Amino acid sequence: SDLACPKPATRRRRSVQLMENRMGKAGEYPSKELRKCCEDGMRENPMQYPCQRRAQFILQDKACVDAFLDCCNYITQQRLEHSRDSDLGLARSDLDEEIIPEEDIISRSQFPESWLWTIEELKDPEKNGISSKTIKVFLRDSTTT
Repeated sequence: SDLACPKPATRRRRSVQLMENRMGKAGEYPSKELRKCCEDGMRENPMQYPCQRRAQFILQDKACVDAFLDCCNYITQQRLEHSRDSDLGLARSDLDEEIIPEEDIISRSQFPESWLWTIEELKDPEKNGISSKTIKVFLRDSTTT
């Protein structure tokens, strides 16, 4: 006897779908080098150059060019299909569409309990009654919440 409006079917955002498609396509390439070539082919193209023209700028071997073209053509087709969805009036956001390059992700692994706290003795005040001391510190891995 609960009266409630029916809930519409939920859809994943296009950016999530495209990111999953990108990751799946890049995962088809076994070597890290070819995977990078593939990921480069799927990057956003602000100049709107076709895949063939973009491939002319690649300095690596033919295998890299082939991976670039394969992935570039694939993502172009995916974007075309998703843009048809948005033409039907579905709200979409392109904010998260760009994939983060693997080499830009820094994975941290060491988390000692009290690594930042040290006691430093300050000298007598030099300027205006203020003591200062410059310390060079290497900040190790940390966790943020």
